[in-house]
Amino acid sequence: MRTASILFGQRLPPLTLALKRLIRDYPKGLGTVKELIQNADDARAQVLRLTLDNRQYPSTRLPVPAMECLQGPALLAYNDAPFADEDFDGIQRISQSVKELTQKTGRFGLGFNSVYNITDSPCLLSRDWLFLFDPHCRFTPHSSPTSPGCGWHLRDLWNAAPDLLMPFLAGGLTIGQAEFAGTLFRFPLRDASQASVSEISTEPFSTAYFMSIVRQAAALGPELFLFLKNLERLEIGLVDAGGATTEILRIETTNLDAVRQARAHIRGAAETFASQAELGASKDVDVGYVHEQRQMHEGIVREEHWAIAGGIYAGAAHELVNAALRMRDLHEKAIPLAGVAVRLHCQIQASKRQPRQLADVPEGRVFCSLPLPITTPFPFHVNGYFDLDSTRHALTTKESNLTGDQEHRIRWNELLVEHGVVPACARLLMAIRGQVPDPSAYYARWPRTTPASSPFEGLARTVYARLRDQPVLAINAAPGWVTPKDIVTLPSEWQNLYEPLATDGMVLPSPPLPGWIRSGFTDAKVKIAELTPAGLRQRLRTQEDVDSALNDAPHACLRRRQWVIELLRFCLTDAASDLSGLPLALTADGCLHSFGMLKTGPTFL
Repeated sequence: MRTASILFGQRLPPLTLALKRLIRDYPKGLGTVKELIQNADDARAQVLRLTLDNRQYPSTRLPVPAMECLQGPALLAYNDAPFADEDFDGIQRISQSVKELTQKTGRFGLGFNSVYNITDSPCLLSRDWLFLFDPHCRFTPHSSPTSPGCGWHLRDLWNAAPDLLMPFLAGGLTIGQAEFAGTLFRFPLRDASQASVSEISTEPFSTAYFMSIVRQAAALGPELFLFLKNLERLEIGLVDAGGATTEILRIETTNLDAVRQARAHIRGAAETFASQAELGASKDVDVGYVHEQRQMHEGIVREEHWAIAGGIYAGAAHELVNAALRMRDLHEKAIPLAGVAVRLHCQIQASKRQPRQLADVPEGRVFCSLPLPITTPFPFHVNGYFDLDSTRHALTTKESNLTGDQEHRIRWNELLVEHGVVPACARLLMAIRGQVPDPSAYYARWPRTTPASSPFEGLARTVYARLRDQPVLAINAAPGWVTPKDIVTLPSEWQNLYEPLATDGMVLPSPPLPGWIRSGFTDAKVKIAELTPAGLRQRLRTQEDVDSALNDAPHACLRRRQWVIELLRFCLTDAASDLSGLPLALTADGCLHSFGMLKTGPTFL
């Protein structure tokens, strides 16, 4: 006897509800522009152009009349890389990505959906196709919950429904063009009436809000491009209702050859790493270069030069390689890509004003190719292929409370800092010695051993330890730079001895080492010698009485009365009683003698 049954089981939520939940993790604002930058970089584009077009376009010849509401103001995003076949497939998958490990900045396949903060119906034009996403199934013919959208060949649209293509002229399409050598997104702005019935977002997107996003992008400026792999120029423009076009922001690389060469080296190393099945032969690939950029915004030209060091790091004992294998076992992507960037130069030129130099060192940020909302106490930016939480706004750390196998994600970030970021930072500090105005500005770009959050707690200390044998400390004589073990510093309270001892030819730090440099090496258990009273006595002691006027003293440091007094005071600070042979005895006749050797008898202090 058969029993009656009914259909039962868990179901996926409607697409519009899924998108509504997704954009809570990708709130509107600069994040949407960052996702467009990321997608362009993923596609190996060199140019991204955003255009807010406020015009209303004809709606007589459309595939269906309901599309009339898509013909109004929109944001267009053009990049110069056409979609690949797998990209057309991948962009239709809301919860997964076909982005390759090495080529792609974005790793979750969800970031594109941040555009639903702007629109209910994104449009994609590339090669010979135009696609319209229609999650509400309102505008496209034959749309259904299983196929919420439609695609057309450009040639067919030009013949049958050309008005649908006219708004794309603002992004670079030409009338009658059947093949487009690039990618052009169009996002019709969600207005108040559309927001009132939208199942995705009830917030309209206005021109005023777009301009606030542009200001945020301008505030970050060239920093947006520091750790990208391909993108070289960002242009943002505005077209008013009458068709007048204004460029409102441009950021561009100016030393293209150097940047392209360095990026290609890093990109190739990442591809090689990802293609290796066993990873056992992986070696460090370390690249250093300067990225020069220009930004134009609101009549102000800003030029910045950034020193960058980065690459692929295996670890001395393949720590990162082994960690990457463990991450793969967990089906987590892991590439030991890391880097550091520090600003060398910033000049601002406003119209009809003198150029203004900015000597400040920006606050350090954490990047995962693009800047995250995470700051550090370091005077440089840190980049890495970090494991992120589901919002892509925070690193996976000890505070993430992961257990079991998921703890490997925490350990991955820690190892990436220790064996990737640290060597990149050490390389950077060695590379920029001669590229900053003076040693004081150089030392200002070193990390301080102040408390830092996970996974950066030990970064500064490990960087100092790595520099123990490198010529990174400036001195007052040739060759100009020495290692920490080859330098002698003055006690902090005796810096007044610098002038006499430097005049005498003693090799000293020039300028005196800042306190954070001393503390950094001390915390890293790197000993820097400090001048002692006994050491100075040994340097100055003579075998016979010098018996000379100050001007004729055998040591240059003895040719000023005040210098002699200060040197003697220092020699006495350890309470030593044996001053014999020290040429620091000044007599009433203004002559200089060695203690214990004056022929007329004892010398009294």
